[in-house]
Amino acid sequence: MERTDQIVELISKANQSFESGVIRNGQKLTREALKLVKTQGKIPNKLKHKLNATVALSRYFDDISSFATNPKRDDLVSKIKEIADNPFKNPRNQANEIHKIQAQWQALDQTSKTASQKQWNTFRSYVDKAWLPCGDFFDELNKQKLVNATKKQEVTQELTEFVERNNNKFPTIRILRSKLRKFEDSWNSHAPVRDNVFRKLKSGFINAK
Repeated sequence: MERTDQIVELISKANQSFESGVIRNGQKLTREALKLVKTQGKIPNKLKHKLNATVALSRYFDDISSFATNPKRDDLVSKIKEIADNPFKNPRNQANEIHKIQAQWQALDQTSKTASQKQWNTFRSYVDKAWLPCGDFFDELNKQKLVNATKKQEVTQELTEFVERNNNKFPTIRILRSKLRKFEDSWNSHAPVRDNVFRKLKSGFINAK
């Protein structure tokens, strides 16, 4: 009985979300209700009818979403194909444009029904082809990221040594703020770094502050 009550509540909240225009949340709640039904097994016919109506509404919004976004995805496929077939002279500019197109594709997936497998495979194949001329650029960028990570570590070490030197008698608040701002500006200037080390570097710098 308790699980049935949960299903009723999920269906109610899903319908409220659909009425409010919060479609993605409504679809999420609908999926949760379906999972509970699979776990429980048989449910009352009246509740089954309510669930079926909510599922139909969720699918309706998926159809509307596809109708609105598929032309946009087709346009993004055309753009990335143009880059893949006619590479830029400047690989940095090409990389930036690829990132921009990928971000637009991800935004569509986050705000509407995700792309079909065929659409995604087509888009990904052109993306992979478009990235090929950027190989040398990224090799250079990765080297620079390693250098920047080292520089950030050096700034953190300098800050740590500053704290140790002034542990017994810190300067005035005004001077201290100015000094910390310089350390922050210096630390921030050494960018970018690899994503997998950024959090650790940032944590170390914050702890030093």
